[in-house]
Amino acid sequence: MELISQCIVSRTVARAARLLLVCWAAIAAGACRVEAPDRTEAEARARSTGYRGILMSDAGPRPDFVLEDMRGEMYDFRAETEGKLAL
Repeated sequence: MELISQCIVSRTVARAARLLLVCWAAIAAGACRVEAPDRTEAEARARSTGYRGILMSDAGPRPDFVLEDMRGEMYDFRAETEGKLAL
C-alpha cells in the first residue's frame, strides 16, 4: 500500500513540475518579446497626435458576387452590404 502511495505522489509531483515548466516558458517568452515596427510607429503617432492605432491601406473594390442562402434565396453581397462596413 505504501508503494502505491509513493507512486501516486511521484506522478503528482512530476505533473506539477511539468506544469510549472510550461508556465515559466510562457512567461519568459512574453518577457523577451521584440516590438513590431507597426506597434512602435503606432505608439509614436499616439504621442504626437493623440490617436492610437495602425494606419491601414485603402480597401480594394467591394467584390461583386451572389450566393444562395439556406432558404434558397439569393444573397447579392454588393447590394446587401452597400454603405456598411464589410470585412
